[in-house]
Amino acid sequence: MIAGGTTLISLLSVILGAALSETSRLLGDLRTADREKLSRLEQRRDATNLRRVEFQRATLLELQEVVAQNLRFNGRAHLEDKRAFKTAGVWGRQPLGPDINDGLFHTQVRLRLLNERVRDARTRKIADDYVDACVAAGLSRSVADADANMALLTDTVMRLQSRIGVVLRSLDDDEDHLLDGPASP
Repeated sequence: MIAGGTTLISLLSVILGAALSETSRLLGDLRTADREKLSRLEQRRDATNLRRVEFQRATLLELQEVVAQNLRFNGRAHLEDKRAFKTAGVWGRQPLGPDINDGLFHTQVRLRLLNERVRDARTRKIADDYVDACVAAGLSRSVADADANMALLTDTVMRLQSRIGVVLRSLDDDEDHLLDGPASP
């Protein structure tokens, strides 16, 4: 009976060993699958973040150009108003030329649209201040008021362009971090 019991114990040991080995392999496969799933999730998150960075960069670069165009149209409108004032003696009563009027309208609409796409709240606020300064310059009631509003407009555009530069550099840093991965400790 001892010989049969030894055989039974040996058989049970082999079965138990195989079961433990298979369980260990299955647990290892599950851990590997979890790591791969987590890795794919991180890759998708990084790809999404890179797309966001690229979108913000494109938006900010276009916003810079539109603001510059808008500023040129505001400057031309101011000069046209000054010429009309010298001729008529009354400020701001003469209509702007159609090219300036259309340019102001189209750049202002584009500026508003782009500004809504910007994620940085501080940039959006300065852009809103810029638009307010544009409106104030256009609605000025005297030469002195118009000159003061144009000075405010110039100051605001400088702050806006500077802020856009800061955000663009920050996006470059974000992109570098995403592409390089986290720094090693």
